[in-house]
Amino acid sequence: EGTDGSRVLAVVPPAHFIGMVDPDHLDFHWSNFSDKETIGESLYTFGWGDGGAGVDHEMLECAFRYRDFPGLVKTRFSSAEEALDRIKAKALKAEMPVMRDELYLEAHRGTYTNKGRLKKLNRRAEFLYREAEAASALAWLGGAPYPQARFDEGWKRLLTLQFHDSLPGTHITEVHGELLKEYDQVLAIGEQLRRRGLAALAAGAPSRKRGLLIFNSLLHPRSGLCRIPLRALGRARLADPDGRPLRQQRIKGLDGTEEVLVDLPDVPGVGYRVLPLASRGARNVSDDGPSCIARSRRGSLVLENDALSATFNLRGELVSLRDDEHGREVLVAGAAGNRFQLFEDTPGPYDAWDIIESYRQHELDISGGTKLTVEESGPLRASLRLTKSFRNSRLEQRISLFAGQRVLLFETMVDWKERQKLLKVAFPVEINTRRATYDIAFGSIERANHRNTSYDAARFEVPANLWMDMSQGDYGVSLLNDCKYGHEAQDRLMRLTLLKGSIYPDAA
Repeated sequence: EGTDGSRVLAVVPPAHFIGMVDPDHLDFHWSNFSDKETIGESLYTFGWGDGGAGVDHEMLECAFRYRDFPGLVKTRFSSAEEALDRIKAKALKAEMPVMRDELYLEAHRGTYTNKGRLKKLNRRAEFLYREAEAASALAWLGGAPYPQARFDEGWKRLLTLQFHDSLPGTHITEVHGELLKEYDQVLAIGEQLRRRGLAALAAGAPSRKRGLLIFNSLLHPRSGLCRIPLRALGRARLADPDGRPLRQQRIKGLDGTEEVLVDLPDVPGVGYRVLPLASRGARNVSDDGPSCIARSRRGSLVLENDALSATFNLRGELVSLRDDEHGREVLVAGAAGNRFQLFEDTPGPYDAWDIIESYRQHELDISGGTKLTVEESGPLRASLRLTKSFRNSRLEQRISLFAGQRVLLFETMVDWKERQKLLKVAFPVEINTRRATYDIAFGSIERANHRNTSYDAARFEVPANLWMDMSQGDYGVSLLNDCKYGHEAQDRLMRLTLLKGSIYPDAA
């Protein structure tokens, strides 16, 4: 049963989906089928499966011979659709149990993380196509043609890339290069569609003096900070609808791209606002002094705004996160957040697929090779720059605090050259709860953050989309991401799985 109360029939056969038509396989399947009395029918799929070629002549000959073979369970040929229709009809009459939770697979946890570049490209493409569709739909309402065929082409190619050995990263070496080329095409189509949609919106916007169209694809109105490419503004400055200059700060992305950070007024949900350029020479007095500060203090570095104060040791670890607005410390006393942890990762024959719980017993020391410096203070952003070398890899991170926001932003790039290693980042938070909440498709799900039962203990690595949260009655902390799926919560620890370096079936 889903989070909205809707239900689907779940059929979990007792044998693997790759089946041989042998007496012992058929007997194992039926002997382990738990609904003989209520349903009396189970779905047995056979064929070579992952190896290709499907069924062969020998399997078909055996299947014909074993249909009414003495001592074996009776079998018959059926399409999956016909079998599921019969099973569903019997299940409705039998009042089968309802699972009001996920069907958590106690295996293949590494697929949430393996091949991190593919995960990032997938997330980027999903967001890109949603933005392109929203802009194109608004433009269509204004009379512009809607490029339905082009959207169909892009979405079908993207969904194909989500095949169960592609996006999980459980493919051979040759496939990886093909996937990257295909993502290039998918992203090119999406970028083209978004540009066309926004251009059509701009062409249909009310005529006014030269300005910039700001588009908001989310459902709710938004205000606050927005990054705008420097090439879009040049030396100009945006103003509010009354012509008053908006606060802004010139910044650089982690890759060196120059941008302008602008404090925007409300932009309507799934809509846009055209903001004029400020008159030449206009000046906003609020820019006189920085409201976000980065500074050194007694062997540590500090980021501060009106709401938060974040203190880092010289290893780049967050040793204090003070919520000044609520008067409390967010982190567990004596513990450190933004702590990168590297583990040995040798899960056995399913190297790219699995993470086994014993990895925790094999943490590697990567505490050295770190440099943390103050990068900037300003009216809208203060930031630190962290560089870290460990084993064969190098990590670069910008840590930022923004005006008016209760968010610490960690922008991290890793030159990853590790094999059979697992990289995580940990945040111990002073939150008293027995549950953690995770973002899933069309809703959220709560999971235990303890190991009281074997069922709880099995979920030591769980999937989520955009965020995880740990909250008590009066306070909570969320960990958000833009391209990761593997998460972990235990007691007061929140941990995000960043990278996994498998060698099978792709050793490149």
